[in-house]
Amino acid sequence: MKRQPKLFIFSIVFVIWCLQSCPTAPDSIPEPGTVSIVYTNAAEVWLRVQAPDSTAAGLRVYRGEHLVADYATPPADTVVIDTGLTPRTTYIYSTMRVQSGAETAASEPVPVTTLPTTSHHFTWTVDTLGTAGSYLRDVAIVDEDDIWAVGNIETDSGRYNLAKWNGQRWLIEQIGPVGNNLYGILAFTPNDVWVTNFCSPYHWDGREWTYFRFSSAGVGVDACAGSGIWGPNPMDIYFAGDKGNIVHYDGNTFKQMASETTDWIIDLFGTGPTDVWAVTYAEYPHSNTVRHWNGKLDRTVAVQIWDFPPVRTDTTGGTLDQRIRDRRCNFSWLCVGIHLGARGADGSAHDVQRSRLASPAGG
Repeated sequence: MKRQPKLFIFSIVFVIWCLQSCPTAPDSIPEPGTVSIVYTNAAEVWLRVQAPDSTAAGLRVYRGEHLVADYATPPADTVVIDTGLTPRTTYIYSTMRVQSGAETAASEPVPVTTLPTTSHHFTWTVDTLGTAGSYLRDVAIVDEDDIWAVGNIETDSGRYNLAKWNGQRWLIEQIGPVGNNLYGILAFTPNDVWVTNFCSPYHWDGREWTYFRFSSAGVGVDACAGSGIWGPNPMDIYFAGDKGNIVHYDGNTFKQMASETTDWIIDLFGTGPTDVWAVTYAEYPHSNTVRHWNGKLDRTVAVQIWDFPPVRTDTTGGTLDQRIRDRRCNFSWLCVGIHLGARGADGSAHDVQRSRLASPAGG
């Protein structure tokens, strides 16, 4: 009986030792993430990263052994931009799930090769589309044999709003009813093209055009937002237009965004999901505002204001409605510059200028 306290103390010590040292059942291994290529150029790669059951474990994105992104609680679906890369170089991307500080559940590796740099030796070719009264508003480039332009093209056979360069000649067609003026265009691939009229977009999937009407009876977004369109990838597209309307498309649904302005948003452009710029115009009193979207706040911020409208004139005294859009060169040896809508006093000179770049050595 006198030995029972010692036995009791020994039992307690043994239990404590077991709790600290005995093996425990391992946590379940989370599903691996996935990585796919959205876009690449000579110096950067855009990756779509998906993490099933994002609350179960963290996620890391790797380029080879270099850590590109580290998420303690990863988003279920996001875009990661890897910059500062070397032209014409192959990289391998993958993801690892992170659980209790340890890496597990690796994804399948995905190789991608950055594009080579391009030359800057331009040879210009001037093509004329339509007759007097014609004008072009926007252009999109897929590759050297796939260039799209929208506007108003008057011909002897009728009126059209879309022109497409197929490498040999311009083909023209009409999207929607006659008189349907198109303002913007955004092309990711030959089978993924968006165009906009003043209020709403159309989408080309390689087979047919689908109209998405911005109204409560259409896609559920009651906004007129078609004068400007821009997006870094098909899952992140912005539409803008009258009365400060901005609509965002995430690849599945349209959602109206707050812009804190009622001015007409003329156009949009950006460098990535957290760097989007909008230019607005107010007629009375005349003013222009540049607004910036940083991807964090659900609003835009005015950063500069002018107290006069942007008016330019050409040598004939007519109004020059010119928009030179800075388009990325996502192919090896060609960029296309566009001089849009040069309208003289007599309604002439509606030219499209294409520039061909000399192929660089080894390109």
